[in-house]
Amino acid sequence: MLTDNTPSSEIAVTVQVPQIYDFETSDEDESIGIGAGGNSMFGFVLENTGNGDDSYTVELSDNIPEGWEITPMSSVITIAKGDTRSQMFTAFAPEDFDSGSKVITVIITSEDGVKTDSFDVEIVTAEINLMVDQGEIATLSDNIANRAGKLVIPIKNSGFLGSDDIVVSASIQGGRSLGSQTVSIEPEGTTNVTFDLEASDAAGTVRYDVRIEIVGEDSAFTDKAVDEFDFKIEYYIDETSDESPLFTILIVVLGALVLYGGVRISRRSSKGSRF
Repeated sequence: MLTDNTPSSEIAVTVQVPQIYDFETSDEDESIGIGAGGNSMFGFVLENTGNGDDSYTVELSDNIPEGWEITPMSSVITIAKGDTRSQMFTAFAPEDFDSGSKVITVIITSEDGVKTDSFDVEIVTAEINLMVDQGEIATLSDNIANRAGKLVIPIKNSGFLGSDDIVVSASIQGGRSLGSQTVSIEPEGTTNVTFDLEASDAAGTVRYDVRIEIVGEDSAFTDKAVDEFDFKIEYYIDETSDESPLFTILIVVLGALVLYGGVRISRRSSKGSRF
């Protein structure tokens, strides 16, 4: 309060606002892969969307399969309003987990005990599952005839287990071998395997043989350790040859000569008309 002739004064006022308990989850892992006797992590991000600090209880339901271990089974996370925290879990599979899948339920409950939410995580057997889209080979590879280029074979792994021991071999049907390469691929990743082609290899329609093999111990983690297939690429003649600049210059010179000749003829005709 302030008047013209007296000092100002203050009065403290306290306003009590009821706390709102709320939260949102994001980046939930919907599925993970684990090999027999192995382990893997999964988690999510928790955001406090209420109007005050909140302590959230995060726990797993009682549907944990026999022989499995998941840590932590329960935890309490305190988050200031507007902030986020990540919560991670580690799942340990038994030695006999060689097929099928398991579902784990994660439950989040706010401090008031009323606001709650949950989501499921599917745990599947980790394996290597390779495939090749033959249409992408033609798209990624060079297709100009009589020119050295690249043959690119994209290998996609839709499985949850990666490998460093994948041998890819390619050869030209009725022609030479392009050799073999040992490559690695990440879980749910793609690796492009590139082979060099000579100019004599790219002519007309060429068929290629490809062999993809998973070697070593990793061969036990897939239903198809070897994949063999063949495909074709049609090579086209490049209409833009190396002589095209010379051809353009020749056209310009011929045009200039024609123009010059026309001017000479025009001048002669003009002189003849004076007499």
